[in-house]
Amino acid sequence: MPRVSRKKRVLRILDSTLHALQILNFIFDDGDDPYIEDLSTINSKLQKKRYWILRKNPNILMNNLPRWFDTLYNRHNGRKFRSLFRMLSEHFNGLCRLIENHPIFQNNLRNPQVHPCYQLAILLYQLGNPGGVSHEDTSTLLGLGEGTVLLYSNRPLEVLDSLREQFISWPTVDQRNATKIRISKQSLRIFDDAVGFLDGTYITLKYTPQHGYYYYFNRKYTYALNATVICDDR
Repeated sequence: MPRVSRKKRVLRILDSTLHALQILNFIFDDGDDPYIEDLSTINSKLQKKRYWILRKNPNILMNNLPRWFDTLYNRHNGRKFRSLFRMLSEHFNGLCRLIENHPIFQNNLRNPQVHPCYQLAILLYQLGNPGGVSHEDTSTLLGLGEGTVLLYSNRPLEVLDSLREQFISWPTVDQRNATKIRISKQSLRIFDDAVGFLDGTYITLKYTPQHGYYYYFNRKYTYALNATVICDDR
């Protein structure tokens, strides 16, 4: 049989008791019964309360996310920030402004979401570390539940994916000509007829793939995915 939580068992007993009292009150026509009103109030409050006792996981009770990010962001030396998030703080600010007003970050719940910049920081932190960082490791570091870490990383990723056609597109003839002029000027005519740059890199995997692992093994003796990156001078 499926396991029934203590909360559901208590609520079922309350519902049955309320139903029985309402029937008796109707049969004997006793008028308004204060016990029915009190039990109804208790039942309503218990249903709205997600947790009946404080959660015992100390990592979940201590949310380090704001302190962790704000400390890194406010450092005078941006080397640590670039190392963890793979971009300068001003570029991070621009990316945050781009996504922060998306509806996915809005809700009508009693407890609002943390600022989108914090959620973006988690995504970049996980993607920017060699081999990636698991939700479990991020959860331990920041004192968040693994489900919360998953939500925080998926939301900005979904927003960025929705914007890809706005920023990733093949340039028109006029755009290519303008790019060639800029690149030629900036490179002192070394790249005189270039419309962009192309390079390959590895995206290292933290764990060995379970199936076909030999396809992912590379000359650097790691397991990784091949990636080809194309960009212009901007």
